Formats: sequence, structure tokens, C-alpha cells
Amino acid sequence: MRTRWQLGHWLTYRKLASAAYLPGQRARLKLQGKQPHWYTFNFPGILPGNNAEERISVTDDFVFVALMGNALISSGGSQGQNSADGFNLQFFDAGRKQRFEYVMAANDNLVGTAKHPFFLRYMYCLTPKTPMLLRVQNASAVNTVDIQVVFHGCCEG
Repeated sequence: MRTRWQLGHWLTYRKLASAAYLPGQRARLKLQGKQPHWYTFNFPGILPGNNAEERISVTDDFVFVALMGNALISSGGSQGQNSADGFNLQFFDAGRKQRFEYVMAANDNLVGTAKHPFFLRYMYCLTPKTPMLLRVQNASAVNTVDIQVVFHGCCEG
């Protein structure tokens, strides 16, 4: 029996190039009438293998939509490159006493860039006026890095 495609059953029937993921229409209704808002975490000069953490308290109605971040080698690092090897991170919502992941995960799995943000499959409403903890770890073995992580979401204008 001949298959439809030359590569056999490896290709699906949907188109191979699709648009980037965005939350569904029902989920996006939570954002109606709200303004974009960003919370930025800056971690300057983290030594190789070291951890750092920072807390913020969010506004009353913050809806967490996307996550972005990057790591750059500090001025004392090796010359000729500006992008670091990466970092590990972990989030904790103190209001719900809930971790987003149980172990520190690599930034490639959790964090997008400004050009390609990592949109959450379901928008997350943070508990009002309770701390949100972000813990990062420098994954480089030799370079001191500057890490920046940004929570993108919406809140009342």
C-alpha cells in the first residue's frame, strides 16, 4: 500500500510551518481592558556556579502571560563573545505556596527572548501583594554573567 507522502508516515497532515503559539481566545478574555506591564529581575555579576534570588510583590490584578530573559558575560569574562552559556532558574509563588517546577530548569526550556517570548499555555493570575520568588544559577563553568529575567503580563491601567 502506498503512503500519501514520500517520507511515509513521518509527516503529518497539518502544514509544517505554523504560527507561534498564543493562548486561546477564551483565555485572552482575561486581558480585555488591561494594560501591558513588565516586572524585571536583574542579577549582575553572578560568579560561576553561584545562585542568586530576588523577590517582588505584584499589583492586585497582574496576569502572567510570557517569560523572557538572557544572560551576558560580564566585562571580566572571556573576550570575543557576549552571550553566556546559560543559566538555570526556578519560580515560587508564595501566595499559593506553589513552585512552577520542582528542580532548577535550564533557561532554554523556560525562557524566551524579546524576539521570541515564551508564552504560557494558560495565563497565570498571581496572588495579590504576595512575594514572587525567582532563583537563578549561573550555568557557566568559567564566566561571570549578568542575568536578566522579565515577567510580561497585564494589569489594570
